Amino acid sequence: VTFTGMLTGSLKYAALAAASIYVAPSYSEGFSMSVLEGMASGLPCVITTGCNFPEAATANVAHVVDIDAEAIANALNQCLQFPQQAKEMGTRARQLIFEQYTWDSIAKKMIQVYTAIIQNKPISILS
Repeated sequence: VTFTGMLTGSLKYAALAAASIYVAPSYSEGFSMSVLEGMASGLPCVITTGCNFPEAATANVAHVVDIDAEAIANALNQCLQFPQQAKEMGTRARQLIFEQYTWDSIAKKMIQVYTAIIQNKPISILS
């Protein structure tokens, strides 16, 4: 286990490339770019409910656990005991990020929202 603190630029990408599992044991996040980067790297991810990313659990692309050391440890053990399942989870996470969270996909959603506002139509921001 390596506690890196904040990394940027090439150091961050090197750390992600060298990692086996990405862990975000956050108490509170608005929307974590760090989690997105871990997922985009294709890593199996263990994140807490404090990361506020319930879609990760729904899509089965990360272990989303309570903010509790034992829950985090159990999820890490799952990844280590079942490496193929962990690898598949990381692959699904990467796919989700590239389908729904790239600048292009977010821009398309924003255009839909603004178009609906201009046309005075109901807005579904979750679709």
